[in-house]
Amino acid sequence: MSETPLLDFETVLTVVSASIRWKILKVVCDGELIGPQDLAPLVGCTPSAASKHLRVLLDAGVCVQGRGGLYRLAPQFLPPPGQKVIDFGYCLVRLDAQPAN
Repeated sequence: MSETPLLDFETVLTVVSASIRWKILKVVCDGELIGPQDLAPLVGCTPSAASKHLRVLLDAGVCVQGRGGLYRLAPQFLPPPGQKVIDFGYCLVRLDAQPAN
């Protein structure tokens, strides 16, 4: 079994520091390709904002860009099928957790 690569701590903080990126991670954690135009309405932002946040994830190595400028979660961070959890080494991001009331 391969070990999840450990991202630099500052990189992890950058990735998880914006709530919109949490929403983006929740969408891309299924491994499907998506572009900023299709992503924007799913996460509640403009396509240009989605593109900006995807670039942060791409620069961090969390997302990869495929054909046609579409993005997906980097293979090493893909969770098991049906799960919405990403292991960044320093932290485990539970994207399906419900906020406390």
